Amino acid sequence: MKNLGLVFCLLIMCLQLNAQTQKLRQVQILQMSRSNNEQMSGINGAAVVWNPQQKKYYSAMAGNAEFPFCVFDVEGKRLSADSLECNIDLRGLWFNSENNTIQANAFGIKGFFEYQLDDKGLPQLVSTHETGMSQPNYQAAGNYDVAKARIIFLDLDQVIYYDQKGNLQQEALTIHWGRTKSDPPLESLVAQTPQEYNNTTVIYTGINGAELGFLNVEKKQIELYNQKDGFLSKVLILPRATPVKLNYNFSFANNIYWLFNSEKTQWFGYR
Repeated sequence: MKNLGLVFCLLIMCLQLNAQTQKLRQVQILQMSRSNNEQMSGINGAAVVWNPQQKKYYSAMAGNAEFPFCVFDVEGKRLSADSLECNIDLRGLWFNSENNTIQANAFGIKGFFEYQLDDKGLPQLVSTHETGMSQPNYQAAGNYDVAKARIIFLDLDQVIYYDQKGNLQQEALTIHWGRTKSDPPLESLVAQTPQEYNNTTVIYTGINGAELGFLNVEKKQIELYNQKDGFLSKVLILPRATPVKLNYNFSFANNIYWLFNSEKTQWFGYR
């Protein structure tokens, strides 16, 4: 009976372990537009954003104000003209659910911006939301924490938070890279993003206990971490052919994980 009990416990442990790992499959593609000037098309996708009010995807290229900005319907059909541009040198892009707007953080000290949408849901103007160095470094890509209505950034081994006026919050979360809460503690911690992880981008999923996501480029997997303690709670395995980069080109929108293929200028969506 004791042996049967041991086998049962081991079986339960295996099932729990398997429940923490999931294989993703490709479900959608978004084709970004290209500029007539190839140098103005960009190679780094900033983000994919889902606007639940408009039922549309919004995406932009990071790196130059003249790079493409695109709008898609729910099926992935591009609705915007080839000529639509970012109009700001953005790095991060998000949907602010508190005031139903598309916002972005720009390079360096240029601050937060907000896109004004017309009645068709297409961006027309860009207004300065907040100015100043409201991010941990010049290249940081911001995202939006829906639960607490704040802007989040990856900074070395931490997720740090800014309010919507660009003020740094005292709270910060240390990420225990690749480690679950049940793993033994490390003797020493190095304040850095490990070299095998995307070093600019943190995604916010809103999944209870797995709110924050990071891209492990070496293992081609997305790792979800608990926002309360920074420990690994779920691993999402990407197909082997998935394009992965050490900066930008990684996003989450409409319950889909997005990776950008620079050669094809396409966002591949996985679920």
